[in-house]
Amino acid sequence: MHQVSSHTQFLLQKVLEDEKWVDNYIKTARKRLTISKNSFKEALDAAGIPLFESQGTLMGWVDLRAFLRESSWEAENELWEELYKDVGWMVKRGREYASQEPGWFCVMLCSHNHQED
Repeated sequence: MHQVSSHTQFLLQKVLEDEKWVDNYIKTARKRLTISKNSFKEALDAAGIPLFESQGTLMGWVDLRAFLRESSWEAENELWEELYKDVGWMVKRGREYASQEPGWFCVMLCSHNHQED
């Protein structure tokens, strides 16, 4: 196990002591994540793809069962690979989170730099 260097710890301490900066950072990150989540949900709604609603999280459970060629873990793997290669989505398969059935995927939301900031 490696420890964080003393220099890095010192710099992080100075950043966290700046309460105004920390408050602004949290406010900006929250705003950006909300924009990302809303855009993500709107895109899924437009495509008729169900999203399991959650509160206070950076991820969303997406129901892509309708896109499986069959209801199997092998078909989930194929869709996962297609999403990565063809669309560029790096999502987690539901099986990795002990999903009871194939076709559920975990999508992590990101805080992008939006023009509205």
